[in-house]
Amino acid sequence: MKACRIAVVGGGWVAQNIWIPLLRSEGADIRCVFDPSPEVSVSLSKSLPGVRVELNFADLIFSDFDTVLICSPNLHHVQHALFGLSRGFHVILEKPACFSLDEAELLIEASVFNRRGLLVTSASYYRSDVSRMCEEVRQGKVGDIHCINLSWRRQTGIPRLGSWFTRSSTAIVGSGGDLGGDRK
Repeated sequence: MKACRIAVVGGGWVAQNIWIPLLRSEGADIRCVFDPSPEVSVSLSKSLPGVRVELNFADLIFSDFDTVLICSPNLHHVQHALFGLSRGFHVILEKPACFSLDEAELLIEASVFNRRGLLVTSASYYRSDVSRMCEEVRQGKVGDIHCINLSWRRQTGIPRLGSWFTRSSTAIVGSGGDLGGDRK
C-alpha cells in the first residue's frame, strides 16, 4: 500500500507533538508544512529535515499531496479545508471544524462536490492514554458505566494568554470550548 502523502497546515503544538509523530509512526509521507510563525517554521525545519516548510499560505502549492491535515488556528479551519477540497485533496480537519451550522454545511457540500473525504477529528483520540481508556471500557474492565464526569487539564496550561486560542472570536470560547465546551 502506498503511503499517504500529506501537507500539514499549521505547525503549532498539536501538529508537532501529536499529529506529526503519529503520522510518521504510521508511515505517512509528510511533504510540506505551512505555518506563518518564523519561530515555528525554524523549529519544524530542524525537526523535519527534507520536508518543505512554508511561511506564506499563498506559496503553499498542493501539487504532490493527496491529503491535507488542517491544524491551523480554529478561525482558519473552514478557509483552509475549502482550499484543500477545492483542489481535489482529502482533508483531515482537527476539531473544531467550524463555528456554525452554515460553515458545516459548506464543508460537507465541498466534500461531496469535489468527491473528496473530509474527516473531522481530535488528535487526542489517538493518544495512548485515551486509546487505553477506550480499550478498557470495551473490554468491560471498568464495570457498568452510568455516568461520566470528565475534566481536562492541559499539562502546559493555557497557551499564550491573549493569543487566538484564548479568544472566543477565534477559538470558539477559548481553551475550554476548544476542548469540548459549549459555544456561548
